Amino acid sequence: MRVQLSPNWQNTPPAFLGNSKPETGINSHLKRVRRSTEKNSGFDPNSKSGFDPAVLIQNIKHKTPRALTPMRCRVKPRNLGDGQNSRLLLVASNHLDKPYSKTNRKKPTKKKLKLNRKSESKKGSFKYQGITYRVNTGSGEDKGIYLVMVRKMIDQLNICLDMWGRVYAVRLDMHLKFYRGDNLLMTRFIRNFKKAMLKEYGFNNFGYQWARELEASKACHYHLVIFFDGYKIKSHWKIRQIAKEVWEKIKVGNTVPYWKPKKYGKVAHDIRKNDHESLLDAVEHFSYLAKTRGKGYRDAQAKDYSTSRFTKPVRLSA
Repeated sequence: MRVQLSPNWQNTPPAFLGNSKPETGINSHLKRVRRSTEKNSGFDPNSKSGFDPAVLIQNIKHKTPRALTPMRCRVKPRNLGDGQNSRLLLVASNHLDKPYSKTNRKKPTKKKLKLNRKSESKKGSFKYQGITYRVNTGSGEDKGIYLVMVRKMIDQLNICLDMWGRVYAVRLDMHLKFYRGDNLLMTRFIRNFKKAMLKEYGFNNFGYQWARELEASKACHYHLVIFFDGYKIKSHWKIRQIAKEVWEKIKVGNTVPYWKPKKYGKVAHDIRKNDHESLLDAVEHFSYLAKTRGKGYRDAQAKDYSTSRFTKPVRLSA
């Protein structure tokens, strides 16, 4: 809105009032000017701000509910001169009818992304590199897994078996108190967890895969499986304690819930290179991370999962 007033508006002659009958006396003149300005432009000389918002928005209340449109209301007294002594008042009308508060503030919506390049499978097994693996697809109408996630986990697990000959795999769950569309906290956890492992055990070389999910709760959670050298790590109790301390220090409200073996199965698997059945059992258990339920609730540039980047060692022949 642009309101243009002369600094000498109180001395404006009675002709400013249009067809109103002239009255005598300066007090009567000021009253007529005040009534005219309040009626036409919402200007209130008695208020601190100089105008009445209720009068200014009454004509545009249902025309521009969301747009940031300046209110146009002009007062043109006579004898303004060249305009150098005039005053301008600009008022935005986007929030006058709905003041900003916590009640009407828009909360971030959590919508599942429709675009997803991962193919789904509802079968209880699949064949990969000549081996038939059992997988946990869940139950109900929304059962199914993403095979690309299971394949990448198998690749990292086989590389770890080639490097160490024995793998001790630990399963963890990481919960957040508030919703986040990105995975910065998990990235920070992996970095800090490597530092803690180097301090406690003297090494930080391990494989992993994590998956992001959002189901009934308002905050997302992560499923994590870590592959250690089975000759260096043989128990999961100390690993869970270190992971719990690191995760809770990153953000207030982060938790690592107590693992219930009767409900979720074994917390760790001891996998040997020549023990084929131990590999099949571990893949079936850890394939729960690849289930389709709960995936897709994230920012457009965020990921539903991530794995370590071990590459297959190259063996040079003599």
